[in-house]
Amino acid sequence: YQRRKDQPPAPISASLEELIRAAAEGQSDSQPETIIAMLQARIGRFEAGPRRAVLAAAVYGQTFWQGGVGKLLGLAAKTPELVAWLQALVDAELIEQHATSQIPGQWEYGFRHALVRDAAYGLLTESDCKVGHQLAAAFLEEADPQVASAVLAYHYRQAGLYEAALQHYLQAGDRSSRQSLDAEARLHYAAATETLALLPDTPPRRRLHVDLLLKRVQSGMTSLPAESQLSLLEQAQALLESVTDCQPAEPTDRLRRARVDFYYARVYGYAGQPGRAMPYFQRVLPVARELGDQELLTLSSLVIGMVELAHGQIAKARATWTPLLAVDE
Repeated sequence: YQRRKDQPPAPISASLEELIRAAAEGQSDSQPETIIAMLQARIGRFEAGPRRAVLAAAVYGQTFWQGGVGKLLGLAAKTPELVAWLQALVDAELIEQHATSQIPGQWEYGFRHALVRDAAYGLLTESDCKVGHQLAAAFLEEADPQVASAVLAYHYRQAGLYEAALQHYLQAGDRSSRQSLDAEARLHYAAATETLALLPDTPPRRRLHVDLLLKRVQSGMTSLPAESQLSLLEQAQALLESVTDCQPAEPTDRLRRARVDFYYARVYGYAGQPGRAMPYFQRVLPVARELGDQELLTLSSLVIGMVELAHGQIAKARATWTPLLAVDE
């Protein structure tokens, strides 16, 4: 039997639907790979238009938008052909239209099953994936000014645009950190670290790696074991030494080293080892004064002064705290 050219693809059979649902619930004897292969064979029987539309949709993930699919296919969002292709996919029960949209003014759709999306995405060539993710990022940035940085980072990374991905992962991590979402921030910083490793190994890249490691330490200060935090600081110290060994140190390198010492002090402090923390704070203080880093100067001075006061060294504590009380005229 040969399906006519103008006949829409048939809905998913009941047996395949049951397999998909059972797999999603972990109750199927069939491997997901087998079901994906069945779905890919079915997609391969579609006409060119709906097949291209479902592959483009898969680039966005589980949720996608009519205009976003059009962006990848070089079509306007309201092009009649595009509307018809998406409707054919709805009729085939591969996708469904959502009642509301996360992006104002954009018709939103979603794959009915995650395995359908996986099947369609698996049919894309490596080249198609890279171009598709780049276009998807461009669409999202234009259509949704509030799009999450982590979403854009994912698309840019899949597109092979690692510099752009890195910046968006950093933005996502910094935003989460400001909101005290430390676990989320650590995930974004870890993704940034993985992305950084894909870039050429240069002194600027190593310096940025040090900064990233310190961000990871900061986001885990009150929740992660001291051993894991100290391991990150050891990596940061080794990276910084490798930079200064192969070229003259920059003024910012001294500040980075002071920040490494500062976080060593904080980790030991949180671990209940003030005796090991104090030498690091004392090393940080003169560098913070010289380079005018108010954060390091204030926090280190406060801790050192409190310890001096606790030991009855009132004059020393007063001298340590006095610069903090100075007011610019």
